[in-house]
Amino acid sequence: MESQNITIKLVGKEFDNEKNVFLLVESLMNFNKVLEKSYLAISGRRRMNERDREFFQLRAKEFKDGSLVIDIGMYVMAMTQSSLFNSLALTPKDIWTLVQDGYNYLKAVLSANANGNPVSVTGDNNMIILINGNDNYMEFRPEVIPYIRMAEANLEKLAKLSNPEKGVDEIILKNTSLVEKNEIKFGREEREMFEKKTQLENEIVELKVTIFRLDAEKCNGRLRVLDSEDDSIEINKEYMFDFLQKPTRSVLSEVFLKEVKIYALKETYFDPISLTKAVSKLRIINVAK
Repeated sequence: MESQNITIKLVGKEFDNEKNVFLLVESLMNFNKVLEKSYLAISGRRRMNERDREFFQLRAKEFKDGSLVIDIGMYVMAMTQSSLFNSLALTPKDIWTLVQDGYNYLKAVLSANANGNPVSVTGDNNMIILINGNDNYMEFRPEVIPYIRMAEANLEKLAKLSNPEKGVDEIILKNTSLVEKNEIKFGREEREMFEKKTQLENEIVELKVTIFRLDAEKCNGRLRVLDSEDDSIEINKEYMFDFLQKPTRSVLSEVFLKEVKIYALKETYFDPISLTKAVSKLRIINVAK
């Protein structure tokens, strides 16, 4: 079997002495998924099966203090094969390379989104080119996009686990088998970039809607848009909603299953693959009488 040595370092007071088992397990589970999904992207598969877990294995070799450092061996049986169309092979080094590339791609596009900079992608099956701003070009292998489709949620969970207020300062992944710089870090900067995928827009929109699902306790639900002059809000499409200020029960009873005019703010979500924003929720400010 071919192998690489990976270190995961969990930094923060929750790992200084006695270790927080929940945070430890969450970190290791998402770390495992980040690597497994690289294996899947290179092999052209969607799910790990029993045979895959025989070919691809992570094994904890040593636990160290400071806060908590775990040395892990990544092993791949030499007989495994990658997809014919991939530029990467099913080796431990290439599996790690794709994790690094996916991380760097996400950091580039999420940083651009957070700072309001334009970003676009061009290229072909041999190489994709990320254009960040006017003259900043970054090249990525074509496997990066299918990898991000599978692994983005796990990378985001690792970023959001790093929260000093909850006792986790940083989560650091590193391939100690390689000489070149290859550290992957999840700290405050990375957490904030993922959080800014969802943003509340400043512009108030006027819509005609029908609220057809309503939780009177939480003051949220789903509505259908009947009329909209906002290009990003589709007529006849359903959206989640809530109220910025909790209304009275009488107001809720007046608007439920009725055609009403609302004034709302858009909560948008940035998709790092399509590089577009879409409305994920409407936050109602007022309902016209």
